[in-house]
Amino acid sequence: GLSARDIAMNVALPEVDGRIITRAISFKGQAYFDEATECPIATYQARGDRIEFVAALAAAWAKLRGKAPAERRVALILANYPNKDGRLANGVGLDTPAGTVHVLNLLAEAGYRLHNAPADAKALMDAMKAGPTNWLTDRAVRTGGVDLSYADYQIAYGQLPYELRRDIEARWGKPEEDPFYEEGEVDCGRFKLSVLSFGNVVVGLQPARGYNIDPTDTYHAPDLVPPHNYLAFYFWLRNVFAADALVHMGKHGNLEWLPGKAVALSEACWPEAILGPLPHLYPFIVNDPGEGTQAKRRAQAVIIDHLTPPLTRAESYGPLRDLEALVDEYYEAAGVDPRRIDHLRREILSLANVTGLAVDAGFAGETEGDLAKLDAYLCELKEAQIRDGLHIFGQSPQGTLARDLAIALARVPRNAGEGADASLQRAIANDLELGFDPLDCDMAATWEGPPPAVLAHVSSDPWRSQGDTVERIELLAIELVSGATGCEPSWEHTAAVLEEIRD
Repeated sequence: GLSARDIAMNVALPEVDGRIITRAISFKGQAYFDEATECPIATYQARGDRIEFVAALAAAWAKLRGKAPAERRVALILANYPNKDGRLANGVGLDTPAGTVHVLNLLAEAGYRLHNAPADAKALMDAMKAGPTNWLTDRAVRTGGVDLSYADYQIAYGQLPYELRRDIEARWGKPEEDPFYEEGEVDCGRFKLSVLSFGNVVVGLQPARGYNIDPTDTYHAPDLVPPHNYLAFYFWLRNVFAADALVHMGKHGNLEWLPGKAVALSEACWPEAILGPLPHLYPFIVNDPGEGTQAKRRAQAVIIDHLTPPLTRAESYGPLRDLEALVDEYYEAAGVDPRRIDHLRREILSLANVTGLAVDAGFAGETEGDLAKLDAYLCELKEAQIRDGLHIFGQSPQGTLARDLAIALARVPRNAGEGADASLQRAIANDLELGFDPLDCDMAATWEGPPPAVLAHVSSDPWRSQGDTVERIELLAIELVSGATGCEPSWEHTAAVLEEIRD
């Protein structure tokens, strides 16, 4: 393997620079033994097949750049995990079908040759499900997709290194034993593939790494070789469709997890054998660079980061909202009506146990302590940041989604954490002289600070705890960012952060 220094200098730093990771083209070896010093003299020794791969990849990128958009042939590939039709085009944080349709529209506008492209995400998925997706027995009702002839498969298959052909046949048998192989009446048969053609752009569904096995093994098992139909899918894209570039839409596919070395791949590593020296682009969620690195190092991917889903406050609903109201009523009745307190206490503890919140909040069997834990837990849940839908690749959030995402991003201090980079919620607390940290406080603690009128105005709910104050700060932030409320002249900290958000 590579040393830590080689990994740092020749892999990690080039990745940070944004370079395309290709292959190691030379290795240190002994050139000769020096009799005078009695030392072996080491030098770099080039490996021809690795130089050929890097040159072919560079030429492919140059060819892609030189082609007119109307002549470029591009394949968009959708993930398929777990391997069932209900999870087709699955992507982490990404509305992959909608994003794919948007990309098709953008390609058409840029001059790529498309025809009969789907009008929307539903049309795309209906067409995809009409073809061979994850089926094994219902072939008669699957009419879509494309075919790779058995003859074309054998030509490409025969060019693989012997050890790869040996391993795939040891695990999956001969090509004609594959479930996606169909015998022909007048020819040698064919592989049925889940690919939709829209002219010079196709949309394909990445095959599973296996069938009739544990679904978790179909992605990350380090020793599971892919079946014949997996090879047939990429052979068709490379040799029949003659793709100039592949685009795997969204985290994440399974090509980069195939058996082989982690970096500096050889011809006997499955990602290289499947993909070859082909330009590869990969829209990937921005908050997981670690798994994107896998695709960079093992599949020469150019990662195109996309946003996370818009974030918003979880707030409370259903039983949570009912419990919150009961807890508020309980504390308001304290010291006023003992009989009412006993009734509310029973109701709260009963509902907490029925909903499972007693376990989540960490009840210990001490009534007053458990009520305090529940109060804090409900406040934390209410103010938690959660996803609000999915991101559509190539589109910015709009309306309330954009507003809530901006507030979520601005609640965390950036860089030095001062001035325009300060937390918006902390800036509001500072300007209102509340004397506490809204990002780090005991939510259930009684609020003993000032009750500014601007916070009293944003909510009519009871105001008794620090959690209630945090909620009011969040609601005020919504009004400020949306422009429903103006920023007071004395709020210098808040004004600086708001200006940064609007910029």
